[in-house]
Amino acid sequence: MPAPEQASQKLPPNSSNPCYVQSMKWISLVLFTASLAAAQSLAGSWDATLKINGVDTPFRLEIGGDAAHQTGTLFNSDDRFTSTSGSFVGGNLTLAWDYYASTIKATLNNGVLEGQYAGTRRMTGPFPFRAKRAVPAAYSPGAPSIGGVWVLPTNSGKGEAAWRFVVQQKGSAVSVATLRVDGDTGAITGGYRDGKFVVSKFDGARAFLMEITLAADGTLN
Repeated sequence: MPAPEQASQKLPPNSSNPCYVQSMKWISLVLFTASLAAAQSLAGSWDATLKINGVDTPFRLEIGGDAAHQTGTLFNSDDRFTSTSGSFVGGNLTLAWDYYASTIKATLNNGVLEGQYAGTRRMTGPFPFRAKRAVPAAYSPGAPSIGGVWVLPTNSGKGEAAWRFVVQQKGSAVSVATLRVDGDTGAITGGYRDGKFVVSKFDGARAFLMEITLAADGTLN
């Protein structure tokens, strides 16, 4: 008498079949690795600082590319200064600007990049570097009006008796520049906080940090 036929059965999703379990482990590993890589991406704008003479100078850093070819861009107004090489491996970021002979080396920890900037030109350093993801600037309301062209008395080695100080203002945000006989500082940006305007920039070659207040007699300090 022939043996009764046995209907084929599909393995349930929670099968203990070794091949099934091994496949699911592999898929989980791939998905975890992909999500980890995405979480570690540095692409975007960062609020960065250099500590110079014990004081933090804020500046904007834009990171792009991928881990093997990371790029970092510094700004002087609309001018962009992008690194010539870079990488992000094992949580360690390296960016190099060959035309400045300078580097940023930092480690990512809990969403914060910490390390140092070093060069061989006027900004030799090394200077402590720190950066976190950029957030919209939070300026104080009620900023006094300081927009316009101001005269800064000076006695420079080039024979100048005054410089022009140009301020462009929009609400509590400002952009300033000092015009000299040998050139200008470029745009230095910031805004009004706690009763004073604070402006800063770092473009790889020069760093600026200014605090500006409007005095009762209408002059700038």
